[in-house]
Amino acid sequence: MNIVTPLQIVDPERLRVNFCLKEAGLYKVHVKCNSVPLPKSPFIIISICGEPESNVRKMELPIFKSDASCVTHRGLGLTHISLDEKNEFTVDGSAAGNNMLFVGIFGPKGQCDEVVIKHTGNNVYKITYEVRDSGDYLLVAKWGDEHIPGSPFQLSAM
Repeated sequence: MNIVTPLQIVDPERLRVNFCLKEAGLYKVHVKCNSVPLPKSPFIIISICGEPESNVRKMELPIFKSDASCVTHRGLGLTHISLDEKNEFTVDGSAAGNNMLFVGIFGPKGQCDEVVIKHTGNNVYKITYEVRDSGDYLLVAKWGDEHIPGSPFQLSAM
């Protein structure tokens, strides 16, 4: 985004420029003087809101028709945990209708650092996670608002 708005001189050492961001996010602002970047440029700006909501098209959550009891699962990651290794399992929602899969793992020190859910097609998902601490874990898997069969799963890592 190039800004071609006039600069306002605040005082001999400071200038001001105004611009409108279209959405929230991280932005880099490159500042140059006579085609030479200023020290520490680019500057990072964090925008927590974009355009006023009246100008933004809202996407509404569709009404899902599904049955979580038809979801199947398989894989060692649902029966035991290996420490400091990738644990994985598969969730198959192809017979359960359209919905969203939610997976979370809670352990002795709180939430699992990273859970990766990869959609492989036809509402089939490969889930991988890694834990570093010994102890008891609770793995929750939901198809929309409903637990899949067996969820929450109680696991131990030794």
